[in-house]
Amino acid sequence: MSRDRVNEFRKHQATDNSIWLSLFGNPAGSKYGLGYQLFNFMESGGNRRVGAFGHRGTGGSLVLCDPATEFVYCFLVNKIVPGNDATLKLLDLVCTELSIGKPVDFELDLPMI
Repeated sequence: MSRDRVNEFRKHQATDNSIWLSLFGNPAGSKYGLGYQLFNFMESGGNRRVGAFGHRGTGGSLVLCDPATEFVYCFLVNKIVPGNDATLKLLDLVCTELSIGKPVDFELDLPMI
C-alpha cells in the first residue's frame, strides 16, 4: 500500500459518540479516518506518537496498524461477549515486549490498556 494511501486512512473524518460503543467496552468519542478508528501510542517518555489506525470489533476483536513502527496487531475472537479485557491484556504484553509504547484512543488520551 502506498504511503499516500496510508496517510489518507489516518486523516480524521468523523467522531462516534453513540452509546453502542460503551456496551462493548469502547469509549464514546472514538475518532475515525477512512473506515478505520484512529489511535495514538504513548511512548515510555510520555511522548505521544500519532497516526496509528485500526478497528475494535464487538466482543474483543481488534486490528491495529502503526506505520511509524511497522507494527500490525490482529486479534480475532469468534464469540461475541461484552468487554475486551483479554484482547487489551494481550496487546499490552505484546507492546511491552516490543517496547513500542502503549496504544491510546485518538485525541482522548484514554489508555486502551
